[in-house]
Amino acid sequence: MQRFLLIFLAAVFLTAPRGAASAQDISSSKLLYYGEKNYSQKQYTMAIKTLEMCVSLYESMAMKEQKKPPGGVEDGMWVSPLNDVGSAHYLLMKIYLEKGKKDKAMYHYREIEEKFNKAQYWDEDREQCYNVLELARRLKREYSLDTGTEMNMKGEER
Repeated sequence: MQRFLLIFLAAVFLTAPRGAASAQDISSSKLLYYGEKNYSQKQYTMAIKTLEMCVSLYESMAMKEQKKPPGGVEDGMWVSPLNDVGSAHYLLMKIYLEKGKKDKAMYHYREIEEKFNKAQYWDEDREQCYNVLELARRLKREYSLDTGTEMNMKGEER
């Protein structure tokens, strides 16, 4: 099943024109679901690929949502590219911290802080929504992350 999913995701990603992903191909919520599932099973390589695909395909849509004014009580409580991309960055941050790659984790923290700070993460176990930036800040404190290293856009040191 895992191999099939990776082949399917690669086919969708490689055959679609850049930025032409649609809900008919694979939704941001499906990519997040599979990325989170792989993360929970400690299948980090597969989780990273799936979550990075979510970010790559849906980042522009998520950024448009980020710029919209709040929509009331229900704001952020539904499935949306903003929530999915923000959650993908949060999960990537967690993975890289668990792998000891603090610089890459800080790259994803900065993406959340600068671009996706309105995103919400649905915690299935607690059946509750949390602001992704607040969760990322907790992780940053927990791991005593330092912001002194300059990174390029791919999370690599300059």
